[in-house]
Parts: sequence; structure tokens; C-alpha cells
Amino acid sequence: AAADPALLMLHRVQEPLLQRLVLTPRDWRVIRKAPCPVLCVAETPWPQHPTVLAAVDPDHGLDHPDTLNDDIVSAARAISARINGQMQLAHVVEYPDETLIMLAGEAVPVSLSDLETLRKHYQTRLHDCAVSYGVSDNDAVMLEGAPHRALGEYMDQHPGVLVLGTVHRGAIRRLLLGSTAEQILLHSNADILVVKPANFSSPWQSS
Repeated sequence: AAADPALLMLHRVQEPLLQRLVLTPRDWRVIRKAPCPVLCVAETPWPQHPTVLAAVDPDHGLDHPDTLNDDIVSAARAISARINGQMQLAHVVEYPDETLIMLAGEAVPVSLSDLETLRKHYQTRLHDCAVSYGVSDNDAVMLEGAPHRALGEYMDQHPGVLVLGTVHRGAIRRLLLGSTAEQILLHSNADILVVKPANFSSPWQSS
């Protein structure tokens, strides 16, 4: 029979490094295959008003309809209301180095060829995204660096729940890169809610 849960909750397990190198961690397998959102619960205590951080990508939906940001923010709002939390939006920017910008040539607009201009560009995109969801600039956080490290470090400093999305990817690309959600499980002790896109295909639902 097909499995059709609304939410899957699991207690995070930090498996030994050697075991992770040989076998895919249990938490990763669940995130990759579950047909529904997955809440990974850690043991880090919450403050009185925990942070509920919705990790969004302002560029989603620019050229085609994309509801993943909507689903992430909706889930974050629901959790925040239930736990008396403070909901924030976050966008992580991983800048190319100057060499890559030069090599890209016409692929990078001239106006975006320096780091400060890039920073302002992404800040504007995050501001517009926050406005569309009725979130104040004070609650819109732009982080910089590798997404899993930037989000993980922020959540370690602001305990609560991180809400982010994932996509279904081929086995080779997943093996080489991993996903942000999976990598955060290795670098942060935060509670994490992983939201799936509307078109996510799960092997659990195959007949």
C-alpha cells in the first residue's frame, strides 16, 4: 500500500563518521524518500521565544510559478504560532570569487561585477521577498557563505526551528553534493523541518 503521511518526525541520530562513510545516514535516507515534510528533532533546548527561520530563495518563481517558498513560509508561520516563536526569513548568498566573476564574462552583468554591488542586489531581492510575505526588514536575514554552515551557525546562535525546502535529485548529483538539509544535520544541533516541493516523487508511494 502507498504511504501517505502528513508529517514524519524523527529524533536526530548523530552516527559515527566511519559509519557515515560506509552507509547513508538514517536521517538522510528519510529526508530523501519521505513523501511529506520531515521534522528532525534535536536535543537543543529552546528559549522562551524560539526562532523559526524560513530559509527561502528570492529567485524562485521569477521565471515560472514555484510554490516551494510559499510552502516553507506557510509551515514556518504555523510552527511559530504554535510555539510562540519569532518567525524570520533567511536567504543565504554564496558569492563567486573574483576569478570566477572574470571568467564568467558576459554571464555576469557589469553592474554586478563587484562584491558590494552583488551584496546590495541580493539584499534588495530579499527585501522584495519579505514584503511579499508581510515580513519586516528586521526579520529578513541575509547570510553569506556555504548555506549549510551559514544556516547552521545562525541557528546555533538563535535556537529554534529551521524550515527549508529540498528537491528530488538524481543519485549521482546527490552523492557528490548532498543537500543543504543533510549537511546541516552534520553541522548544527537545530531542529529542522524539511519541506518537499509539490512535484516531489517518493519511492514510498510507488506501487
